[in-house]
Amino acid sequence: MLYYLNKNFKNINFHGVDVRIDLINLAKKKLPSKIKLEKMDFNKKLIIKKKYDIIICSGVISIFDNLDIVMKNIKQSFAKNSFLYFFGSFNEYDFDTRVAYKDLNSKIKNFQTGWNLWSIKTIQSYLKKKIIKYPFEIKINIKKNKKDYMRSWTIKVNNKLRFINAISFMQNQMWLEIKR
Repeated sequence: MLYYLNKNFKNINFHGVDVRIDLINLAKKKLPSKIKLEKMDFNKKLIIKKKYDIIICSGVISIFDNLDIVMKNIKQSFAKNSFLYFFGSFNEYDFDTRVAYKDLNSKIKNFQTGWNLWSIKTIQSYLKKKIIKYPFEIKINIKKNKKDYMRSWTIKVNNKLRFINAISFMQNQMWLEIKR
């Protein structure tokens, strides 16, 4: 996403964060050096001094089992009159779901998480702001990754492509916009 944004918006400073250093190092190889990248774990209490006008959390909110600390960290990052965008699967009904799975063919023997489904109502309860929903409809077919069946792929349902994965979790993808 940073590559695309940087390519299309030349006069903006970008800053990317991830909890995994291997992904940050991969991004550093593909992105211009002017984009600041750093390791940051939003699941731990942080002191964030820099404020941002636009914050984009794309495809990550579902990995968190508890949003208390995550949302406090995100709110610390807000500049005055800023925008927050979440992309991912959200429940339009008032139910939150925590998902744990175990890959029987993996060396990892414990249950793993990362496919939680948070309701829009829960997101709104943390941010206390109006949320605007933008449905997302995938237009390209994504094939099944035979090395990682938890990576989503697309199937056709009622003539529309929908995301699904190995736990048969069909995902209702959308963007959520929150203005501070």
